[in-house]
Amino acid sequence: MSTNAESAASAPGHFTRRLVLCVLMLNLCILALAGLSIYDSHRHYGDRARIDAQNLTRVFEQSLTGTLEKVELTLLSVEEEFKWELASGSFNAEKMNAFLAYRQAQMPELGGLRVADEAGIVRYGLGVRQDQKIDVSQRPTFQRMKDSPSVAMAIEPPTFSRIDSKWVLPVGRRISRPDGSFGGVVYTAIPLSFFTDSFAGLDIGRAGTVSLRDATTGLLARYPTPREASTPPGNADASPQLRQVIEEGRLEGSFFNTTPIDGIERFTAFRKIPDTPLYIIVGLATTDYLASWRQESAMTGGLVLLFIVVLLALSHLLYRGWHRQTVAVNSLREQREFLHTIVECEPECVKVIGPDGELRQMNRAGLAMLEVDSIEEANRVGTLSFIDAEYREQFSRLNARVLHGDSGRLEYRIRGMKGTLRWLETHASPLRNARGDITSVVAVTRDITERKSANEQIEFLAYHDALTKLPNRLMAKDHMAMAMSYAQRAGAKAALLFLDLDDFKTINDTLGHLLGDDLLKMIAVRLRECINPTDTLSRHGGDEFLVVLSDMRDFDGMIDVAEKISACMKRPYSINGHSLLSSFSIGIAVYPDDGNDFETLLKKAGTALFQAKLAGRDIYRFYAEQMNINAGEDLRIRTHLGHALEFDEFVLHYQPQIDLASGAVIGAEALIRLQHDELGLVPPGRFIPIAEACGLIVPIGAWVIREACRQAVAWRDAGLPGLVIAVNLSSVQFQRGGIEKQVAQALTESGLDPGCLELELTESILIQDTENVLATVARLKALGVKLSIDDFGTGYSSLSYLKRFSVDKLKIDQSFVRNMADNPSDATIVRAIIQIARSLNLKTIAEGVEDERSLKLLNIQRCDEAQGFHFARPMPADEFAAFMAERVANSQLSGVEE
Repeated sequence: MSTNAESAASAPGHFTRRLVLCVLMLNLCILALAGLSIYDSHRHYGDRARIDAQNLTRVFEQSLTGTLEKVELTLLSVEEEFKWELASGSFNAEKMNAFLAYRQAQMPELGGLRVADEAGIVRYGLGVRQDQKIDVSQRPTFQRMKDSPSVAMAIEPPTFSRIDSKWVLPVGRRISRPDGSFGGVVYTAIPLSFFTDSFAGLDIGRAGTVSLRDATTGLLARYPTPREASTPPGNADASPQLRQVIEEGRLEGSFFNTTPIDGIERFTAFRKIPDTPLYIIVGLATTDYLASWRQESAMTGGLVLLFIVVLLALSHLLYRGWHRQTVAVNSLREQREFLHTIVECEPECVKVIGPDGELRQMNRAGLAMLEVDSIEEANRVGTLSFIDAEYREQFSRLNARVLHGDSGRLEYRIRGMKGTLRWLETHASPLRNARGDITSVVAVTRDITERKSANEQIEFLAYHDALTKLPNRLMAKDHMAMAMSYAQRAGAKAALLFLDLDDFKTINDTLGHLLGDDLLKMIAVRLRECINPTDTLSRHGGDEFLVVLSDMRDFDGMIDVAEKISACMKRPYSINGHSLLSSFSIGIAVYPDDGNDFETLLKKAGTALFQAKLAGRDIYRFYAEQMNINAGEDLRIRTHLGHALEFDEFVLHYQPQIDLASGAVIGAEALIRLQHDELGLVPPGRFIPIAEACGLIVPIGAWVIREACRQAVAWRDAGLPGLVIAVNLSSVQFQRGGIEKQVAQALTESGLDPGCLELELTESILIQDTENVLATVARLKALGVKLSIDDFGTGYSSLSYLKRFSVDKLKIDQSFVRNMADNPSDATIVRAIIQIARSLNLKTIAEGVEDERSLKLLNIQRCDEAQGFHFARPMPADEFAAFMAERVANSQLSGVEE
C-alpha cells in the first residue's frame, strides 16, 4: 500500500518535474533559438545593408559615369571644332562662341564652356570679351595637359565660381594640333550642387549619406549637407578606414565605421568612378537599417517571456516561429522587389544569360533595345539572331570566356524586331551561386548609337568641310600624294589648282554671310561638274578651293579644266531673289615640274594665284620661277617699308600740270618714290600695293601730304608762282579713318592755302560705304581743298556719285589718252568724259600726254589741263624748281620780244 501510495503521491511530482523539466527545456530551447534568431537577424540586416549600400554605389556610379561621358563628349566636340579652326588657319570668334553656346544649351547643368590657347589665354566662351585677358596657364591641370600629351581629360580640385557664387568641379581636356603638338585646353565646370541634387533621388534612410570624394579623400559633395559643415569642398575629414582603402588604390569595397562629420555609425560602401579621381561613398546608418531588427528582437523577447509565463507557451512558440518565418519571407520578398525595381528602372539593359545562351532575365530597357514585348519572344527568335553576323562569333566567345570566370567587354551592332539598328556596348561578368559555382552570365548593356554617330561625324569633319561637305585641306593633301605617286609610276603629271573666288568679300558685306554661305555651297556643286570623278575638289577655307588633277599627260588637259571652271562660272546664280555673277582666279602648280611635295606645290600655286589676281582676275596662271623672284622682292620691299619713314628713304617727284589754254604750269602732281639699297629707286606701282596690303600706306600717305604741302610753301617762299599740289589718296586711308585730320594738320603745319592742295580720289573709294565716304568728302571740302577723280573711266563710272560728292576735276586715265590719236574708240571715250565734265561744270585733266598729236586732239576737244612726258617727266623738288625758273624766264623773255 505504501508503495502504491508513494507511487500515487510521486506521480504528480514526477509529472511536475517532468513538466517543469519539459517547460524548462522548452524554455531553454526557445531562449537559445531566440538568441540564435536575434543574432542571425542582426547579421542578415547587416548583410542587407552592405548589399544595399554596394548596389547604391553602382547606381550612382552609372549615373555619374553617364554625366562625365556626356561632359567628355561635349569637350571632345569643342576640341574637334577648335582643331578644325587650327587646321584652317582662320579663327572666327563669333562662330566659335556660337558653337560653345550650342553645346552649352545641350548640357545646361555645366557651369560654362571656355577655350584657352596654347599660352593659357582664354579666347572663346560665353561672356569672354576679346579685350579681356584671362590667364589659366598657371593652373596645375593646364600645365599637366600641356606637358603630357597622353592626358586627354583632367578633373581639377573644386573651386568657388565668382560668376555663379557656387562651388564647382572644373573639368578640362587637352586640344592637340593635327601634328600632335599642344594647341590649348577646353574646359568647363560642373556645379557641386549638381552631384548633391542627383544624390537626393534615392531613399538612403533618415541618417544615410551619399558623398563624392577625390583621390585625396577631399569631400566634394555630400547629401544631406550637414548643418554644422563650415569648411569648403575639398576638406579631407574622411574616416581612417576610408582614407586607407583609397590610399591603397582599391576600386570598391565596404566597411563599418563612425563618420567624423556627425559621429554616426554607418555601414559604408565605396566605389571608384572609372577613369576619374572620384569616389562615390554611400553610408547607411545603423539607426536606420537596424531599427526593424531592434523591434523584432524586442518582440521576440516579449514572446519568449510570455511563453514562460503562460502555460500555452509551446503553442505560442509555434505561432511565433511561424510569425518569424513569415517576417523573414516578407523581408526577402521586399529585398527582391527592391532590387528588381532598381534593375527595371535602370536606363541600361541588365540581363542574365544561361550557359546555353538563353535569356533568363532582362529588364524593360533591354526589351526596348530588342524591340520585343517579353523574354519569351526574344528567346523564340534567338539571342544571336538580333546581332549582326560579323559580331555573333565574338559575342559567343565573350559568353564562353565569362562562364570560365573572366569578365569582358564588347561593342557590337544589333537590329531590333522592328528593324532599328543600334550600336551596343556590353560589360559581362560571371554570376555565381551560394557555393561559388558559375551558373550564368550577368551583363550590363548600354546604347552607344549616339556616341558612335558623334564619332563618325567627328571623323567626317576631320577630313571634310562642314559647310560644303567637300574634302578639306588634309584630304586634299592625301589625294595629292596619291596622284603624285601614280604620276611617278605612270610617267605622267599631276596638277594642283588653287582657286580663289573674286570679289566674294563684297557679296558677304553687302548681302550678308548667310547668302554668301549659300553661294559657296552652290559653287561647290557646280565645280564638281567641272572635274573628273578621279580628281579631287576640296575647300581650302573661306572662298578658296583646291583641285587635284591626276594622270595628266600634258598641259592641255590642265588648261581644259581651268577654262571649263571659268566657263561654268559665267552662268549666274539665283539666290533669294538675287542674281549673282562670280568668277575664279586660278593658280596652277604642276608635279614634278614645280615641286615634289604638297606644301611646295600649294605655295607655288598660291604664287601663281597672286599673279592671276594682279592680271585682272577671272583668269588662270601657271607657276613660273619669275613669280618666286617677284615674291622675294615683295618680301624685301615689305621689310624695307617698315623703317623707310624712320630713315627718310622716301622722296617725292613732281610732274608739271599744264593749262592747255595758256600753256602755263598751274600745278604739279606729287609722286612718291622709294630709295632701296638693292633695287634702287622703286616706283610707286611696285611698293604701293604692298604698303596697302600691310597697312603701312596710312603713315606713308600722311607723310606724302605733309611733305607736298611743305614743298609747295617752300617754292612759294622762293619766289615761284603759286601752284596747286595734287596728292593721290589710297582707299585704305579712307577705310582707316582720320584722313581729314591728317590734311588739316598738314595745312596748319605748313601754312599752305587749302585751295592750293588737290586730293586725287579713285572711283573705288567713292563706291564703297558711300554714306561714310560722303561725310568724309564733305569734311574735306569744308577745309577748302580741291578734289579730283583719278583714272576716270576705268572703274565703276557713275554720274550719280559725281553729283553727290561735289568733286572739282576729272582726271582722264592715260590708257585712253596715250593711244587716242591711233584708236578712235579711245578718242571717243576721252571726248565723252570731257563732255560729261563740262555738263557738270567740272574741269578735266588728261594724264599720259606723250606726243604732239595727242595734245592737238585734246585742244580740239577743249580739255582744260594735261600732264605727261610730252611736257616733262616727274622730277625731284630741286629739278622742278629749276624747271619752273626756266619757264618763268622764257615767258618773261617772250613778253619783252613781243
